[in-house]
Amino acid sequence: PNSSSSLAIAKEKTWPSNDEDVVRHLISLQKFDGLWNLSDSEIQNLSKKPLTSFQSNISNDSTILSTTIVILIFEMKFDSCKTLWSFMVNKARKRLTELLGDNGKLEQLINEIKSQL
Repeated sequence: PNSSSSLAIAKEKTWPSNDEDVVRHLISLQKFDGLWNLSDSEIQNLSKKPLTSFQSNISNDSTILSTTIVILIFEMKFDSCKTLWSFMVNKARKRLTELLGDNGKLEQLINEIKSQL
């Protein structure tokens, strides 16, 4: 009887393999406010590095950092799926700009994280 529950757990842990599925998976994980708060394993799957390895002078907030990583991964790796994610990225950038106070800080943060990807 518990085979279906173990299947659900296995499915949850499986990271999608093709680009469009990864994009859709990430879109489904976006929070209502436009941010992504990904787990270490999700960041590891995306960037091949743990979240803790990313450093920024602008922010050390894990949600801000993981959102920045997702934005960059979309723009660098999944350009072919841009129609799927462009609205989500705009929403995330807008929210990050609000949190950081200005667009210059966001651009600096993006450049810092980009150099570590």
